[in-house]
Amino acid sequence: MAKRRYKLTWQKGANGRPGRWKKIINGTAYYFDGGNGKTDQAAYKAALKECEALKGELNASQNPHRDEYLKTIQEWEAVAIWSKENGDEERLVESEDRIKELNQQLCKGKRCKPLSLEDRFVTEVGFPIVKLSELGVRPIEPHEFVVDDDVATITTWEHSKEVWRDRLDSIKHREGMTDDTDGTVSVIVDKFIAAMTRKHRDQKLSPGRLANLQASTGLFRDFVGSTKDIASVNARAMASFFEHLRNKVDRKEFRSAATGRDHATNVAQFLRWAWKQEYVESLPRNLGDHEIAVPIKEVKVFTIPEIGTLLKAATPRTRLYILMALNLGMTQQDISDLHPGEVDWRKRTVKRKRSKTKQHESTPMVTYAMWPETLFQLKDFKTNDKNRVLLNKYGLPLKDQEFVDGKYRKTDTVGREFRRLKKKCGINDRTFIDLKKTCRSLLEDHKDHCSIAELFVGRSPKSVSDKHYTKPPETRLAEATDWLRVKLKVEKALGG
Repeated sequence: MAKRRYKLTWQKGANGRPGRWKKIINGTAYYFDGGNGKTDQAAYKAALKECEALKGELNASQNPHRDEYLKTIQEWEAVAIWSKENGDEERLVESEDRIKELNQQLCKGKRCKPLSLEDRFVTEVGFPIVKLSELGVRPIEPHEFVVDDDVATITTWEHSKEVWRDRLDSIKHREGMTDDTDGTVSVIVDKFIAAMTRKHRDQKLSPGRLANLQASTGLFRDFVGSTKDIASVNARAMASFFEHLRNKVDRKEFRSAATGRDHATNVAQFLRWAWKQEYVESLPRNLGDHEIAVPIKEVKVFTIPEIGTLLKAATPRTRLYILMALNLGMTQQDISDLHPGEVDWRKRTVKRKRSKTKQHESTPMVTYAMWPETLFQLKDFKTNDKNRVLLNKYGLPLKDQEFVDGKYRKTDTVGREFRRLKKKCGINDRTFIDLKKTCRSLLEDHKDHCSIAELFVGRSPKSVSDKHYTKPPETRLAEATDWLRVKLKVEKALGG
């Protein structure tokens, strides 16, 4: 087999730090997230994509027409937002095409051609009225003209310009796209969150992730000072901020050390964004040196008698959730996201990718065989909704997260009902997801089923041999889950 050739260079981590990808561009070294290691192909693809984008940005910085292009691109971006919000599909397609074309030209650097009149939107045209009158031009639509007609109607054109200027000014202000020169931390944080909100609106960023970025940048802003110049945030300022996070971890002001680490990572993302947007000339050299150690979590599992107790004491609906976790390796989000097209009622199977990583190419499509108890309960509670098999009693998703009036809101019906059940059964620790971990641990400890454990939880097999099963994966997984049903004494617990 030919050796894989990488376009980026792998750099091993030192002093407990994870490894990362490296690329030298124009004599300067740039680093990108390495994920779970050199073999993490999803992380490599993301790093390569980020590297290519960075090369384009660096090339664009050499463009003699750069400022003019950026202003025009921003104008078209505001047009795209307005068109999307108001259902103007034709103008939305046009604006997206223009943005793509202008960005391609911008990345040509010194070879970029000057902007032409056709590149600009109506508010950018700027023809004086007298010149239009001399031409005898009357506008029919913003981009259409009729020559040798009544020039008095030129006022229609000017009115159209004013209407669009008001629309786009409103969009720019709301989205943090204003051209002000205020470089304080507070202003740049607001611009960053506005940019992330646009990604969330385009479904490229989850509500939870947006909420985390808001919390982290708010913590950073409050620590360094909202009126501090973003360009003055240097390595010493970052060292003080990291020390501030470590102290909070030591005082247990965060839920866990992982929270402190995530705050440091999120702030680093914010500063890299500020650098790419040229709000800062350079990044602090210690941006990744937060030194917040996150201990490896002990795997917590339920005992078989505890699972029997939970199944007996549960309401029929909560019992269904437990069965889906034990039988189908599902989390709360998986249960909420289960689509009618993923269930084959005749074959008694569920075929899907796990919700958390379904966007990754490496995530396998797994076919689970349903236990009789799972099938019976699922049929009993299934809805007629086109997108979800199960909904809560109000007809809403079982697990959901969204922004309402600018505030993050999260609902988790499955988790809430399971916590009530645990309290009723006198079980004070462990969570719903530990049901899935219990089954995974049982499979890993079995000599015949250990190799199928990763597939059960919706992950790709790790070893080469496991990737090439002697039996089809579906057959092996069905045998493994049948064994789990017997091992967990499900039939006995439900009085079968």
